[in-house]
Amino acid sequence: MTSAVHTLALSAALFVGACGGAPEPPALAPVDPVVVIGIDGVDPVILSELLAEGRLPNFARFAAEGSLGRLATFAPTFSPVIWTTIATGQHMDTHGVTEFLDDRNLPFTSNARVVPALWNLASDAGRSVDC
Repeated sequence: MTSAVHTLALSAALFVGACGGAPEPPALAPVDPVVVIGIDGVDPVILSELLAEGRLPNFARFAAEGSLGRLATFAPTFSPVIWTTIATGQHMDTHGVTEFLDDRNLPFTSNARVVPALWNLASDAGRSVDC
């Protein structure tokens, strides 16, 4: 065989050997499930009273086995802005939902978001999500 034929054969062998596809990504480490429960408009004083009276046993169990706290907010307290801020971890100037109503005088929806929500990021990273 000539040198050119050897080079061609070697190149073909290397090319075919590289066609096995992309390597498998590393396995993700197992994590405990995360559940976020948010109740729009809940009064923390009333919630605390109901918990103290034992009238919310399932909610009390969530609080006892997880974490319960009052979130700080900003004014005006427009639900679409606040929930989008929670969902993205971004300020309203970044995520794009800045009012209750959009330019067409309709309530903002998640379609107005210009950054991914946390569940989008988790899903993109190969984690299972359920919204």
